[in-house]
Amino acid sequence: MRNVLAPVYRRTLAKAVQSNVLVAFDYDGTLAPIVADPDAARVRPETTERLAELARVVPCAVISDRARADVERCLEGTRVAHVVGNHGIDLGLEPGAAELLARHVHTWQKTLEQELAGLEGVRIQDKGLSLTVHFRHAPDRMRVIESVYRAGELLKDARLADGRCAVDVVPRGAPHKGDALENLAGRIGVDRVLYVGDDTTDEDVFRLSPERFFTIRVGASVDSAAQFFIRSQADIDPLLEALLGLRNETPSHGRAAP
Repeated sequence: MRNVLAPVYRRTLAKAVQSNVLVAFDYDGTLAPIVADPDAARVRPETTERLAELARVVPCAVISDRARADVERCLEGTRVAHVVGNHGIDLGLEPGAAELLARHVHTWQKTLEQELAGLEGVRIQDKGLSLTVHFRHAPDRMRVIESVYRAGELLKDARLADGRCAVDVVPRGAPHKGDALENLAGRIGVDRVLYVGDDTTDEDVFRLSPERFFTIRVGASVDSAAQFFIRSQADIDPLLEALLGLRNETPSHGRAAP
């Protein structure tokens, strides 16, 4: 993987952000630092300011595993026009279908609560159209993971996916972040997408065609399909500064500099 903020890649980054591009981000661990309590994760004021400036000059989106309303609340003041929650599940979902799915997901929650009762440090987060089992504070994480996957066999039409100190429970066959981003890019009518993420669920975006998708991972990993990386979440601010500066060098919006 290559550090996208290295001077040698400045021209490559410029070509991406000066095109007819959508700039998209994950939320937790990308725009906001990872914290012990997920409900307390917030974007730093300086990040909010830079993201708001970038959103004035280029379409921006956030695709998160959180519920969309939760993300929108966390992004207040950023001017981000496109927010997609629940790993992309809620993009274009009709209200009636969403209500049916939410009721189905609620049955999963009750089953998980029963099967995981007594496990210390476990919290089940209900996000309406999906669930996340958090175990950052569990003294025996491997036992929790094994228990969650064993319980997952009892959940009808559910798919489990590993996250960071968490297991996501989503409808089997539902869109993932890659599907959602391709859908959103088509709706907006952009030629290219620049995406920044940090988790295993972001690999669905990282594996998309590098001809159209310019992908950046928070933290280098030999196992990731992302093309570039930034060293840590703290580097999101220098990255936003670089994107804003390079975008403002564009002679005309939608056309790359020569």
